[in-house]
Amino acid sequence: PILAGLSHLRGIDPKSAEQIRVRFLGFTPECSHQIVERLGLTKQVQFVGVVERSVALKEMKNADAQLIVQVAWADDTRPMPYVPGKVYDCIASGAPIFAPVGPGDLRDILSHASKAYVCDYRSPADIAQKLKQMLDDREQRRVSETDDMWLHRYERKELTRNLASVFDWVLGSNSAPSRVQPE
Repeated sequence: PILAGLSHLRGIDPKSAEQIRVRFLGFTPECSHQIVERLGLTKQVQFVGVVERSVALKEMKNADAQLIVQVAWADDTRPMPYVPGKVYDCIASGAPIFAPVGPGDLRDILSHASKAYVCDYRSPADIAQKLKQMLDDREQRRVSETDDMWLHRYERKELTRNLASVFDWVLGSNSAPSRVQPE
């Protein structure tokens, strides 16, 4: 989806598209390399390959933005019921998050993040528009700071405390559990 969106942006705003560089860490299938070649994005897209976690975290810390892509099941109207663990590393990096995703928990969480550009992974035009918005916000220094209170609710200790309150409630030793809820 990000490649289709970047290609679409190049068609409507080549100057903006030229500013974007995407580095993929981890395994990428050969077809991804072929798509990059076919779309003429070889100057903008780099496949690094599999790296150790410490290297990945360092790369994330140095990135201008984080990319999170999550595509849906075969039925793209069915919400995705999980949030990949790397999302929390992306949030903790403090960098803006670019997220072409489908409906589901991940979209719900990121829609409340102050620095997330959430768009529909099925729409190259929507992806291109959000890429342009992210570039414009960065150029105009309008990228907001991370809301520490929002971020706090996803810290391991806070999540553990919330889970413990659910167990207390289930065992009947407490009132209804406090839960991490989007605002």
